[in-house]
Amino acid sequence: MLSKWNYWFQKEYDHIALTWKQIETALFENGIKIHGQIPGGTLSRVYEISNDCVLKTQIQGKTNLFKEYCILKKLYGDIFPVSYHEILIDSEPVAYYIMPKLNLLEESACTPNLIRELVQGYQSKLESLEGIGTLINYSLHELVEQAKTGLQLLKDHGLLSEKMYSFCWENCIKLSECRTSVLCHGDLSQKNMMQYGSLPVIIDWEDAMIGPQGYDAAYWLTFMAQRKYYRTNSLHIFGIGKEEMKEYMSVIVTLKSALSLLNQSYKTHSLSCEERMLEIFRM
Repeated sequence: MLSKWNYWFQKEYDHIALTWKQIETALFENGIKIHGQIPGGTLSRVYEISNDCVLKTQIQGKTNLFKEYCILKKLYGDIFPVSYHEILIDSEPVAYYIMPKLNLLEESACTPNLIRELVQGYQSKLESLEGIGTLINYSLHELVEQAKTGLQLLKDHGLLSEKMYSFCWENCIKLSECRTSVLCHGDLSQKNMMQYGSLPVIIDWEDAMIGPQGYDAAYWLTFMAQRKYYRTNSLHIFGIGKEEMKEYMSVIVTLKSALSLLNQSYKTHSLSCEERMLEIFRM
């Protein structure tokens, strides 16, 4: 999520439209024929390059993409091939990786039990990823600071009451004091849950960071389709307390809501930011 925040709030990538054309031309000149683009992505693009392979590249240099490649290689390299490459465009290195085309995991299969198993599985396996500390370019501290900025933005635009502002601000402070211990995906959404045959595969690790246990589960729970679990006993299976889960979720929804304000998508939402926070507050 921080990569999107940096794009919409800090406007770090204003040259994005021109650069995509340059990248596509360079790929073609290096013998890669693009068959089509898979929809989605603000700072990255995924291209079909054959009937069974895709290529992913990113706009903001090679650091994030190499991080993604290393994580995918560690998790799934013994199951399917993933290869990393670089090309030069006006003396600037542009990275991409190639992997098999995957199918989207059915939403009905994404239950709290499966999410717990997936998160525990990849966090356990990634504990032994060498050099991970040098690859991670986002931090929990940065996320909390940006959430504080987003919170003030929401308040200034009259989208949060004083009560919900205080609730979220207190949770930002609590999260800033939280012990970070595991590698978190940082953007665990339905669109990032794929499958290779019958094997679930988690993709798009560009927002990966070292964070607290339970953060990824909380992120998954902030999507509208998961609201049905808020008043059930399902939350205990993630291994953290309800108050801690509310803490994580309120900070995540703060950033999501601020992003929707920046890109104006909040105008089409069925629930306001205030209503989303009230749901979390009442869990």
